[in-house]
Amino acid sequence: MKTFLHVLLLGSAVFSVSCRQGISDKILIEGTVINIDQYGGLEPSFTPDALEKAGVAYGDLLTLSIGDDIVVSAPYVDAYTEAGSMSPCLCNYNRAGKMVTAAMSNGSFANHVGGKVGDSIVVRMQKKEGYLREYELLQGTYTYDRSEYSDDEVFANFRELKGTGLKPGVLFRSTSPINFKNNKIRYTYSSELCRVNGIKTIIDIADSDAKVAEYLSAAESEGSYMLEIQSKGNIVGLGSNADYIDTTFMRKAARAFREMISKPGPYLIHCNEGKDRTGFYCLLLEALCGASVEEIELDYMLTFENLYHQKKGTEQYELTWKKNGFRMLYQLANPQVWDHVILIDWDKVSIDGADLAEAAENYILMIGLSSAEIDALKNIISE
Repeated sequence: MKTFLHVLLLGSAVFSVSCRQGISDKILIEGTVINIDQYGGLEPSFTPDALEKAGVAYGDLLTLSIGDDIVVSAPYVDAYTEAGSMSPCLCNYNRAGKMVTAAMSNGSFANHVGGKVGDSIVVRMQKKEGYLREYELLQGTYTYDRSEYSDDEVFANFRELKGTGLKPGVLFRSTSPINFKNNKIRYTYSSELCRVNGIKTIIDIADSDAKVAEYLSAAESEGSYMLEIQSKGNIVGLGSNADYIDTTFMRKAARAFREMISKPGPYLIHCNEGKDRTGFYCLLLEALCGASVEEIELDYMLTFENLYHQKKGTEQYELTWKKNGFRMLYQLANPQVWDHVILIDWDKVSIDGADLAEAAENYILMIGLSSAEIDALKNIISE
């Protein structure tokens, strides 16, 4: 039987070879894929506790064998961004302890690597502590304690998008002002900051229209400014995944931009933390308006400063940008790599000289908007 090996040398390159050379034969744990989540992550039958009892620790570099023909290298982490955009990982998200997921930040593991419900999934050790330095470097403090943050805007990760070409007072981003389950406590601050800043239209990337209605009908939402916006029909619930090169994501992004054209501003764009999906939407619109790479990086990384206390100029900050926002910009400017994203050697690519405004416009054309619609969108958000 032919076996394909996709080995990810994290921070370096991805290679495809047709053998199992160099991989330990010792099985640490095995199970089956029991579900594919809304982001395209594979949920195995084994638990985080079972992994730890088998000797797996955060920062270990593992080899996952899935079904008959997939072998992929993946670090064990507790946040997808620790592996980086479009990089496979095995993740116990936020150390919740209930489920691990073979996943990709900003990407669908099922689409880009493979796997389906019923497939076997086997974990072997590729290198003990093989990703420990990067894992430890990318750790951040994230709590729901308002006193640990300098002001309400920082706590809510709420801000106006600013930069070359952006019209003042029109575009804002935030953690969710709606989802009291996934954004405990912060949602009240985000909602109130929407009121203070006169937000008139909400683009909720994370929750469907039905979920938005469910959350806003709950007692926890009484008095929320979101109810006022909802009463005017100006909350757009996309319920989107995070894979920005996936056709479903693109279709929902097209809806979002058409809704912005037809509804009044100022606009708030959010997902749950206002980090990954929101990060892509914002860098896309910033690029469309003519913002520089430096301006896009500053805005993207402000989320990690706000929520995770990362400091500009540190190795942690630079690595987070390199593994996440930079990769989004590179893929935006180079759609020819979309069909082999896990084969990109991230240490050897650059966005120097890329026309990001043109790349953003091409992306929005690709998702289905016409040139006239793009002009209408730019007329709303750009100077």
